[in-house]
Amino acid sequence: MTSLSSMGEFGFLEKLKARFGNMDPALPMGMGDDAAVLPSGDKENYALFSSDMLLEGTHFDISYTPMESLGYKAVSVNVSDMIAMNGRGKYIVVGLGMSARYGWEDVKSLYEGMERACKEYDISLVGGDTVSHSKGLLLSLAIWGEVPKASVTYRKGAKPHDVLCVTGSLGASYVGLQLLIREKRTVLSDPTLSPEIAEYAPMIQQHLFPQARQDILNFLESQNIVPHAMIDISDGLSSEILHLCSASGCGVEVYEDRLPIKESTYRTALEIGLEPLTCAMNGGEDYQLLMALPPQIYETATSCGDIHAIGYFVENPSHISLKTKAEQEISLTAQGWTQF
Repeated sequence: MTSLSSMGEFGFLEKLKARFGNMDPALPMGMGDDAAVLPSGDKENYALFSSDMLLEGTHFDISYTPMESLGYKAVSVNVSDMIAMNGRGKYIVVGLGMSARYGWEDVKSLYEGMERACKEYDISLVGGDTVSHSKGLLLSLAIWGEVPKASVTYRKGAKPHDVLCVTGSLGASYVGLQLLIREKRTVLSDPTLSPEIAEYAPMIQQHLFPQARQDILNFLESQNIVPHAMIDISDGLSSEILHLCSASGCGVEVYEDRLPIKESTYRTALEIGLEPLTCAMNGGEDYQLLMALPPQIYETATSCGDIHAIGYFVENPSHISLKTKAEQEISLTAQGWTQF
């Protein structure tokens, strides 16, 4: 039997795409992107569809994940998939499996978090399913949205000389997670102690309540900017760069000194024994946007102050590298979150 871990997520998805990817040739995009792009009967818009699953013990630890934040995060990560296609989410349905150790108060807090996110992103929760689950908590959301046909953006489409840009800052969510893990271990070793996390609140907030970058979508629309390619950063910057390069048939050069890492994230990473560059490249769950922009418009895009140029695309698809501050060139590999 072939183990899924030996295939990796890339290999696993390629097998599925080979089997199901061309079932309906009329689809603008089936498998292989942040969301499926579907005919909608609307002359101006495509429909978007995506889903995400969060499983206790795999994607979150309930001992340091408040139920409200879990509900909020579940909506945000689905909305982020819509934004990565240059579109907007409109409706979600929720699948919830819970064991008997959870009560009504837990469910109430969970849905309060989802309600908060739905209001922020102008999304409507329209249904779902609830089942008993023998082990912990399982949360699965599916989202439907829309994107103008003229501006739908895929992972494919990057061209040589395009500028590789990223929004926001990198690594904060991963550092926030490591802080939560550290404090959990401290409390388990001595239950009389209380977590000391107040000074790290922004990083922990970034992990527990990630923000889908709808503000960036609004800015791009206001400037009539359509990226050549785009993806959101869920599994780590290096993995998402590889997705863009693989889909577009291009290589890329990334520069360490251009990576946006906040001073607080950099300092805290060192404090807890982590390499800041590793956190930025491989940490994951930043839910920032990574995009390919034509050279002639990237300066307009970066004028918003929260879109940062970090490299450029090249013709050679095998040249996917990071140039360090010490002028060393490192080949990028997918070292972020792996599903198996």
